[in-house]
Amino acid sequence: MALGRKVAWTVGVIAAMALHPGWTLAAPAQTASVRVTYGLWLGGLPLGSADMVTAVEGAAYTLNLQARLTGLAGMITGGKGAASASGSAAGGQPAPSSFNVLSQTSSDRRTVRVGFSGGAANAVEIAPPLEERPDRVPVLPPHKRGVVDPLSAVLMPMARRGELTDPEN
Repeated sequence: MALGRKVAWTVGVIAAMALHPGWTLAAPAQTASVRVTYGLWLGGLPLGSADMVTAVEGAAYTLNLQARLTGLAGMITGGKGAASASGSAAGGQPAPSSFNVLSQTSSDRRTVRVGFSGGAANAVEIAPPLEERPDRVPVLPPHKRGVVDPLSAVLMPMARRGELTDPEN
C-alpha cells in the first residue's frame, strides 16, 4: 500500500472515531475510551509503531502515547518514547493541565514536563536541561499563554447526535 493511502486510511480512522455518536468532549457524566495503533512507514518499509489511548470522562480527558522505532531504524537508534496529557474540555476546547514526554535513544534520554494553569504553560521542567545555543529562540512569557500541548491538540470537539442545528433555520 502506498504511503499516501496509509496516511489517508489513518486520517479516515481518526475521523471515524471523532464522528462516533458517543464521542464528545463536553458531555457530562459520560465515559468514552479509544485505543488507536499507528504504523510509521517509509517507502513500504516499517519504521515504527505507536499506540495511543484516549479516555474521556465528562469534561476530563487523558491521553497516553507509547511509540518506538522498529526494524533497521530501531536497531540503529534504539528510539522510543512515551507521552501523556490530561486536562478538561468543559468549554468544548482542550484546556490541558499537564503534559509529559520521555524520549530515549541508545545514546540519549530526555524528559519534558509541563504544567498548565489559566490557559498558560506555567511550569516547565526539562531534564537534562538543553544547552544554550545562539540559534535557539528564547521562550518568553507571552509565548507560554494560550497554548495547547501536542497530544491535547488531537482532540476534536464534536456535537453529540441531536445537538446539531439546521443551517436553514
